[in-house]
Amino acid sequence: MVFTTWFSNDGSIKETTMFGFSILRGSTITRESNTVEKMLHSMFLKGASSGKQTSGLALATYNEISVLKRNLASSAFTDIPEYTDLIRTRLHGDEIVTSIIGCHSNFGQLNEVDRSPLIRGGRVGSVSGKISNADGLFNVFSKTFNRNGKVPEEIVFALLEQFNKKAENTAETITRAARSLVGKFLVAMIDSGDPHLLWLFRKEEPCTVVLFKKAGLLMWAVNKTHLTETTSFFEDIGPGEEVEFAPNTGLGIDMHRHKIHRFKIDNEY
Repeated sequence: MVFTTWFSNDGSIKETTMFGFSILRGSTITRESNTVEKMLHSMFLKGASSGKQTSGLALATYNEISVLKRNLASSAFTDIPEYTDLIRTRLHGDEIVTSIIGCHSNFGQLNEVDRSPLIRGGRVGSVSGKISNADGLFNVFSKTFNRNGKVPEEIVFALLEQFNKKAENTAETITRAARSLVGKFLVAMIDSGDPHLLWLFRKEEPCTVVLFKKAGLLMWAVNKTHLTETTSFFEDIGPGEEVEFAPNTGLGIDMHRHKIHRFKIDNEY
């Protein structure tokens, strides 16, 4: 698995809004239309109207996860040449796209390592909400792993990296990590070892997940209004069916097998 990071200028978050898409195996929506590109652009613009100052995008295929992040408002982010090039070469390229994670925040100017989507331990992802015990956990595990940046969201991916060593599968790894975290949060994550899977897990932080069977497309967002307003303009995706995603649970969305694995993140191991 190759990670491609589109680096930028130097660059700090308080609130992150996330959204994303998963394209099911067999879907031709990214090859036969620019619907996903337009919906992606629409979701970023809705973030711009909320005053977000830092924007990022992760786009996964079966062979590569490309990450682009800048200290830019969403409206400016979608205008830069690197964004246009990423959409052209990845979303409309020869490789099959599995998932997209988009995010924007108002944390101010951030260094590259602190901007979302975060990259650590072979995983790419973003966190919405608040984790209140991140500093304490970094102190507890100070002899086990290092802190690479300053944002509290990094603790999620540090714990995933740590607990993956003993867990039998990704759901168990996520559950062990989530049980250590205090706060109200949503996490979206792609593991480079299984890029056909998108993992979502949450404690109270809202998230709406909608499946558009006709298009072979699944879409999710923290802000339900942004999602419904965006999708209402695109009749070619067909009607959507909301996917159950309760608090204190996780979803493993398998684009290759067209399956969703549900699990509780408050289980004991």
